[in-house]
Amino acid sequence: MADDIASYTFPFFKRQRPADRPNVLILFTDEQRHDTINALGHTHMITPTLDRLVREGCAFTHACTPNPVCVPARHSLITGLYSKDHGMASNNSAVIPPAMPRLPQLLADNGYHCEVVGKMHFQPARTHHGFHRMQLQEELTRDPGDDEYMMYLQRAGLGHIRNPHGVRNPVYHHPQRSLLPEEHHPSTWVGDRAAEAVRRNASRPFFLFASWIHPHPPVAVPDSYADLYKGRAIPAPTPEEREPNPALESSRCTKDFRSAENTRRFRELYCSAITLVDRNMAKVIAALEETGQLDNTLIIMTSDHGDMLGDNGAYDKSLPNDQAVHIPLIIRYPRACAPGSRRSDFADLVDILPTALDACGVPLPDGWDLPGESLLIPAGRGIKDRSVHYAENGSGAGRFISLRGQRYKYNYWFSEGREELYDLEHDAAETNNLLRGQVQGEALAAHERMKRQLANYEKRFGHADSFEGGRLAVRHGSITPTWPPCLYGIDWQMAMHAFNLGAAEEAKLNRHGDEFLAAVGKEPTVDLKKLNWEFYESSTRDCETRKKVFGK
Repeated sequence: MADDIASYTFPFFKRQRPADRPNVLILFTDEQRHDTINALGHTHMITPTLDRLVREGCAFTHACTPNPVCVPARHSLITGLYSKDHGMASNNSAVIPPAMPRLPQLLADNGYHCEVVGKMHFQPARTHHGFHRMQLQEELTRDPGDDEYMMYLQRAGLGHIRNPHGVRNPVYHHPQRSLLPEEHHPSTWVGDRAAEAVRRNASRPFFLFASWIHPHPPVAVPDSYADLYKGRAIPAPTPEEREPNPALESSRCTKDFRSAENTRRFRELYCSAITLVDRNMAKVIAALEETGQLDNTLIIMTSDHGDMLGDNGAYDKSLPNDQAVHIPLIIRYPRACAPGSRRSDFADLVDILPTALDACGVPLPDGWDLPGESLLIPAGRGIKDRSVHYAENGSGAGRFISLRGQRYKYNYWFSEGREELYDLEHDAAETNNLLRGQVQGEALAAHERMKRQLANYEKRFGHADSFEGGRLAVRHGSITPTWPPCLYGIDWQMAMHAFNLGAAEEAKLNRHGDEFLAAVGKEPTVDLKKLNWEFYESSTRDCETRKKVFGK
């Protein structure tokens, strides 16, 4: 009997790590474009950690998001499915059915310890989906008690900061500084906690999802990183489309009070935010080395979508343009990926689930039409057609679907049946919609072929109401993207946790207006007198801040 008890309790005291079970580490950023890694030819960037991953792993140079907005992209990664199944086509809320595949649950069911550190955007926030431990840091948390980072700030004596992730209203896409020093910055917190999780779990197979909010705006970096890119040769924004494009108008919502200097400065800080994340990724890689687990870990670095950053006169995401859809993706896994290798076929976030299961020897879930396939399968040997990429966003009249090939991209907007065709070989900036003029020759053939292909993808993976009479439906309504949701972008969004505090607790927070002025006080390209003060005051009920700006 004693021997039986000893054998039963032994694993709790000394875990024996299976030699053939690799760890899985996802290094995830938010809103990081593909053109932000030095080692992949973007030499204005300072990204030593990402450069190392490129040297030691495989870079997928045509990786894309299935949906260029936060919530659906993340849920497609976790489930390996599109919005037809998981229910989130934009930044909406839906409950994933328990029977739906979820990467952490599948790994947990097969003996993996699963942890997350950082932003996940789950709905509701603490839905675990199989994670054994969650240390959350959500940009718009509704309850500080649900957010480990907010509780950390309280313990550090910084609980009075109302906007720890930067000030949204009215400077969401404007240059600003963090209200926190580097040692307490959100990006630092994720790096430190993720590295600690690696060390704590090194004796057992683990899945760690380390997720940074940056470079998602507001790109509020600490002073120590604010001038890192001043004077560097950052590419200028691409010009606006040759003819008015209603699909871009919502994302051009802030250009009326911008200057070229303001946009340039915002791009500098966006790059600085990536470099700060890169530095904190290095801590996680160092922890793998210290514990002897580096070569025994499948490392996947990627992002949920990109940002227009002023290209085509637009900002933010939720568009089929490459600046929003094309993302970085690097896999370091010596067992299957040759160091310094490149792949130019299309890869997608829906490929992450089958890739992780493949590495861990876990079978794919039955009963689901998974659109992805393991990226550990050598190029050209898999079943998935990687010559094109399908993307989607929104529903009803606000929905678009897109098919990108190596040369052409075809977009279909359900609002009024608007179509776009771009020749990326000669128009990488997507400024000349070929369907505005007379289409002939190769472009005509590409249009007919890609529209047919896209309709087939939508039938299989898209929404049930996308067709009328066997053809892609035509809806009547706004063509503007589902995000941002109003004329002035998401400037109306505030630090949401403050609304759920009692009056006494909220009174302990800094005034929003004071933090707004402090955040932009060192950024002279922000012209305070040209901001939308009427909108600001209607959403904040703050008239005092305008008096400080105008002196009356």
